[in-house]
Amino acid sequence: MFANKTGLKLNKIKTKLRDICFLLILLCTLLTLTVAAEGSPPAQPYTLEAGDIIYDYYQGRVMAKDMVKFETGDLVVKSDRLWLDLNTNIVRAGGERVILKTADQEVTGTYLKYNYVEATGTIYGARSKIGELNFRGGLIRLLQGEDYDLKIEEASFTPCILPDPHYQVKADQVQVYPDGRVVGKRVEFWIGDFRLLSLPSYVVKYDDSEGDRKLSNPVPLPHLGYNSKDGFTVKYYYPYQVNENWQGEISAEVNQQGEQWAGVDTSYQLSPLLELRGNFKYSKELEDDEETFTREEIFSTGLNYNSGTVDLFTGFDYDFIDRETILKTNLQYKQDKYSLFTGLSYNLTDKEREEKFKIDYYPFKDYRLNFYHGYINEELKENSYSIGYQGGPVSWTLQQREGYEIDYLPYLTLNGPSYQLRGISLKGRAGLGRVRNEGVTTDKVNLDLHLSKAIKLTPNLNLSLQGRITDNLYFRPSKESYLVFNSAITGTYSSKLSPAMNLKTTLGYEITEERGKALLPDDKEDVGKFLKTGLDLTYLLPELESAWVFGIDGKYEIETGEWDQASLSLTRKYDCFSLSVNYNLADNSFGFSFDI
Repeated sequence: MFANKTGLKLNKIKTKLRDICFLLILLCTLLTLTVAAEGSPPAQPYTLEAGDIIYDYYQGRVMAKDMVKFETGDLVVKSDRLWLDLNTNIVRAGGERVILKTADQEVTGTYLKYNYVEATGTIYGARSKIGELNFRGGLIRLLQGEDYDLKIEEASFTPCILPDPHYQVKADQVQVYPDGRVVGKRVEFWIGDFRLLSLPSYVVKYDDSEGDRKLSNPVPLPHLGYNSKDGFTVKYYYPYQVNENWQGEISAEVNQQGEQWAGVDTSYQLSPLLELRGNFKYSKELEDDEETFTREEIFSTGLNYNSGTVDLFTGFDYDFIDRETILKTNLQYKQDKYSLFTGLSYNLTDKEREEKFKIDYYPFKDYRLNFYHGYINEELKENSYSIGYQGGPVSWTLQQREGYEIDYLPYLTLNGPSYQLRGISLKGRAGLGRVRNEGVTTDKVNLDLHLSKAIKLTPNLNLSLQGRITDNLYFRPSKESYLVFNSAITGTYSSKLSPAMNLKTTLGYEITEERGKALLPDDKEDVGKFLKTGLDLTYLLPELESAWVFGIDGKYEIETGEWDQASLSLTRKYDCFSLSVNYNLADNSFGFSFDI
């Protein structure tokens, strides 16, 4: 009987263990399925429009042709033909032209393969455009989760729009980054069918902060120019990227007078938060009065730690001319309502120590408090305190500062709103307090009123009226007033003289008068009467983006009978380059420039 009871207990234990194991397996399976479901991106809804759509239920496929439009999220695909696999979420599109549009990008090609759930794919025979830059590539890869928008292989890019561009950059691979960079790797620069140079990498930068991507340095060629004062001038700018962590730029400028400037900046990302920086600057400038050259050669390097909240830099500068070594450390700490900055530099040669301390605090919306102290060898040399308000119709700033070209002891500035009175725009500004400028100290009230009005006389003729009244009232050492009147009238006429010729011309009159004497040197303004003239005559040529442009720009001082500025220019524009020649009648100087 004892054996039977023992056997029953063992069977019960086995049954419980089996049940527990089953529950554990079931739980693990459910967790695995849950994790897998969370790891897989959800299927996105889509719409499909076409002249002819065929649905294959058994294969899970959709075929469409004639003016096909596939749309999911902010992505749109247009093509002649399209195949959609519902099992794999793969879209294939083909035809004479396939167009892929995203929120800020458009790519065309001959064939597209795209996973609309994972947001990845490839477009073949691809072309794209960023600002003024045209891309052509063997294929473009659209990658999810990467830090760039596009990866283009076997690519070329150029600002030229003609099928056979005058010049282009060919690269094994081009990456378009959302932070404003287009990086070409293993690039070659071609003028027509001639390869001019090869580079390991090249970076084109763009700015799309205003919605329109504006390019800088689209090609790795120097800027050439000439004027009769400085002679020939050559400017060169080369931004590079060795890999994802190492990038920088090299720039230089030299003219025939002997002035020179060169700079090298480089940075290496040691980790996501730590960066190694290096810089070398060389300059040789001509001092006109003594006709002597001044030189500067400085090397800088250091480590920069940036976590978003904390930004810490420590390093040193070495001056090759003065044989000086300067140790530097800067620390900035940012929070929602305030930021703190402190800097320390120490010259090992002359034992001079410079310290800076600054606090910006935002106690309430639109309010800002500022505190700054600057020391040299523990002696206070600069100090500034201010409180300001930028919200509402009237903004104001109250500041106290010493150690600057203009000191405020203290000074209050008020900026008024803009008013419209019978089509005239008015805006006022006022300031009052104690001011010190070049050794002169006085109590001062400043009143400033701006007026403007635009008048459209005819569809082609516009008139602009501008006026300004500035009154500076001084109360020490004696009560004085310095009053300035400025007014200008400018007419602009634009007309299409013929299908190929456009004209734009301006004529203006400006007068500045003063009453009294400026007690502070920086309040003094230039007075006089001026005539301003401008002309822009454009003659369009049959080729795309091709024209001759003749321009006149002049400023004539009536009282002296002399031209402050009088230049004539002739520019030949052709697709992606322009050649300009100009002559200045004021100083009888001649110049030209070539831009691509």
